Amino acid sequence: MKKSLFFRICLTLMLALCFSHELLAATENLPAGKLKVVNGNVQIVRSGQSMSAKVGDYLNALDEIVTGPNSSAGITMQDDTLMSMGPNSRLALNQYAYDPVTNEGKLDASLIKGALRFISGIIGKTSPRSVAIRTPVSTIGIRGTDFIVEVPDGQ
Repeated sequence: MKKSLFFRICLTLMLALCFSHELLAATENLPAGKLKVVNGNVQIVRSGQSMSAKVGDYLNALDEIVTGPNSSAGITMQDDTLMSMGPNSRLALNQYAYDPVTNEGKLDASLIKGALRFISGIIGKTSPRSVAIRTPVSTIGIRGTDFIVEVPDGQ
Protein backbone atom coordinates (compact mmCIF):
# COMPACT_ATOMS: atom_id res chain seq x y z
CA MET A 1 0.00 0.00 0.00
CA LYS A 2 2.78 2.44 0.90
CA LYS A 3 4.64 1.71 -2.36
CA SER A 4 1.51 2.43 -4.38
CA LEU A 5 0.94 5.80 -2.66
CA PHE A 6 4.62 6.73 -3.05
CA PHE A 7 4.46 5.78 -6.75
CA ARG A 8 1.33 7.92 -7.32
CA ILE A 9 2.89 10.91 -5.57
CA CYS A 10 6.08 10.59 -7.64
CA LEU A 11 4.09 10.24 -10.85
CA THR A 12 1.98 13.29 -10.01
CA LEU A 13 5.07 15.38 -9.27
CA MET A 14 6.75 14.27 -12.49
CA LEU A 15 3.67 15.17 -14.54
CA ALA A 16 3.43 18.55 -12.82
CA LEU A 17 7.09 19.28 -13.58
CA CYS A 18 6.68 18.24 -17.20
CA PHE A 19 3.55 20.38 -17.59
CA SER A 20 5.13 23.45 -15.98
CA HIS A 21 8.20 23.08 -18.23
CA GLU A 22 5.96 22.83 -21.32
CA LEU A 23 3.97 25.88 -20.21
CA LEU A 24 7.16 27.88 -19.67
CA ALA A 25 8.55 26.82 -23.05
CA ALA A 26 5.29 27.75 -24.78
CA THR A 27 5.29 31.18 -23.09
CA GLU A 28 8.88 31.87 -24.13
CA ASN A 29 8.06 31.08 -27.76
CA LEU A 30 5.12 33.47 -27.99
CA PRO A 31 5.61 36.54 -30.18
CA ALA A 32 6.11 39.86 -28.42
CA GLY A 33 3.35 41.61 -30.32
CA LYS A 34 1.43 42.01 -33.53
CA LEU A 35 1.01 44.72 -36.15
CA LYS A 36 -2.64 45.79 -36.06
CA VAL A 37 -2.34 48.81 -38.38
CA VAL A 38 0.03 49.30 -41.32
CA ASN A 39 -0.28 52.38 -43.55
CA GLY A 40 2.23 53.04 -46.31
CA ASN A 41 5.81 51.76 -46.22
CA VAL A 42 6.47 49.91 -42.94
CA GLN A 43 9.41 47.56 -42.48
CA ILE A 44 10.30 44.99 -39.83
CA VAL A 45 14.04 44.57 -39.29
CA ARG A 46 14.81 41.16 -37.81
CA SER A 47 18.33 39.77 -37.41
CA GLY A 48 19.66 42.41 -39.80
CA GLN A 49 17.13 41.54 -42.54
CA SER A 50 14.44 44.02 -43.57
CA MET A 51 11.00 42.85 -44.71
CA SER A 52 7.82 44.63 -45.70
CA ALA A 53 5.28 44.61 -42.90
CA LYS A 54 1.59 43.91 -43.23
CA VAL A 55 -1.35 43.80 -40.85
CA GLY A 56 -1.21 40.63 -38.77
CA ASP A 57 2.58 40.23 -38.83
CA TYR A 58 4.00 39.12 -35.50
CA LEU A 59 6.85 40.96 -33.81
CA ASN A 60 9.60 39.32 -31.81
CA ALA A 61 11.71 40.75 -29.04
CA LEU A 62 14.74 42.47 -30.65
CA ASP A 63 12.80 43.45 -33.81
CA GLU A 64 12.88 47.01 -35.14
CA ILE A 65 9.89 48.64 -36.79
CA VAL A 66 10.55 51.38 -39.35
CA THR A 67 7.96 53.64 -40.96
CA GLY A 68 8.59 55.63 -44.14
CA PRO A 69 7.29 59.05 -45.18
CA ASN A 70 3.50 59.35 -44.94
CA SER A 71 3.42 55.96 -43.19
CA SER A 72 2.31 54.72 -39.77
CA ALA A 73 2.05 51.54 -37.73
CA GLY A 74 -0.08 50.36 -34.83
CA ILE A 75 1.26 47.63 -32.54
CA THR A 76 -0.45 45.59 -29.85
CA MET A 77 1.95 43.81 -27.51
CA GLN A 78 1.15 40.51 -25.80
CA ASP A 79 0.23 42.31 -22.54
CA ASP A 80 -2.12 44.71 -24.41
CA THR A 81 0.37 47.58 -24.49
CA LEU A 82 -0.51 49.76 -27.49
CA MET A 83 2.06 51.67 -29.53
CA SER A 84 1.37 53.89 -32.54
CA MET A 85 4.23 55.09 -34.71
CA GLY A 86 4.09 58.13 -36.97
CA PRO A 87 5.89 58.78 -40.27
CA ASN A 88 9.69 58.46 -40.54
CA SER A 89 9.94 56.61 -37.22
CA ARG A 90 12.21 53.85 -35.99
CA LEU A 91 11.41 51.81 -32.86
CA ALA A 92 13.67 49.07 -31.50
CA LEU A 93 12.31 46.42 -29.15
CA ASN A 94 15.33 45.97 -26.88
CA GLN A 95 13.69 43.48 -24.55
CA TYR A 96 10.23 42.03 -24.18
CA ALA A 97 9.04 39.23 -21.95
CA TYR A 98 5.57 38.56 -20.63
CA ASP A 99 4.08 35.68 -18.69
CA PRO A 100 0.28 35.67 -19.18
CA VAL A 101 -0.16 33.35 -16.19
CA THR A 102 1.55 35.60 -13.62
CA ASN A 103 1.22 38.91 -15.55
CA GLU A 104 4.92 39.53 -14.92
CA GLY A 105 7.18 40.86 -17.60
CA LYS A 106 9.51 43.52 -18.91
CA LEU A 107 9.27 45.92 -21.82
CA ASP A 108 12.27 47.97 -22.92
CA ALA A 109 12.13 49.81 -26.24
CA SER A 110 14.04 52.64 -27.93
CA LEU A 111 12.49 55.31 -30.11
CA ILE A 112 15.46 56.10 -32.33
CA LYS A 113 13.61 58.72 -34.38
CA GLY A 114 10.09 59.85 -35.14
CA ALA A 115 6.93 59.91 -33.05
CA LEU A 116 5.41 57.30 -30.76
CA ARG A 117 2.18 57.16 -28.79
CA PHE A 118 2.33 54.66 -25.94
CA ILE A 119 -0.53 53.31 -23.84
CA SER A 120 0.66 50.92 -21.15
CA GLY A 121 -0.76 47.44 -20.84
CA ILE A 122 -0.68 44.86 -18.07
CA ILE A 123 3.09 45.04 -17.44
CA GLY A 124 2.95 48.81 -16.96
CA LYS A 125 -0.06 48.55 -14.69
CA THR A 126 1.20 45.70 -12.48
CA SER A 127 4.92 46.55 -12.47
CA PRO A 128 5.54 50.10 -13.72
CA ARG A 129 9.28 49.92 -13.08
CA SER A 130 9.51 47.05 -15.58
CA VAL A 131 8.72 49.33 -18.53
CA ALA A 132 11.09 51.84 -20.14
CA ILE A 133 11.02 53.77 -23.40
CA ARG A 134 14.42 55.15 -24.33
CA THR A 135 15.25 58.03 -26.65
CA PRO A 136 18.70 59.28 -27.69
CA VAL A 137 18.63 61.85 -24.89
CA SER A 138 16.42 60.38 -22.14
CA THR A 139 14.55 57.39 -20.72
CA ILE A 140 10.85 57.53 -19.94
CA GLY A 141 9.80 55.42 -16.99
CA ILE A 142 6.23 54.25 -17.29
CA ARG A 143 3.79 54.64 -14.43
CA GLY A 144 0.68 53.13 -16.00
CA THR A 145 0.01 55.96 -18.40
CA ASP A 146 -0.57 57.23 -21.93
CA PHE A 147 1.95 59.56 -23.57
CA ILE A 148 3.37 60.79 -26.86
CA VAL A 149 7.09 61.26 -27.45
CA GLU A 150 8.90 62.66 -30.48
CA VAL A 151 12.55 62.38 -31.46
CA PRO A 152 13.50 64.75 -34.29
CA ASP A 153 15.64 63.31 -37.08
CA GLY A 154 19.34 63.72 -36.32
CA GLN A 155 19.01 63.76 -32.52
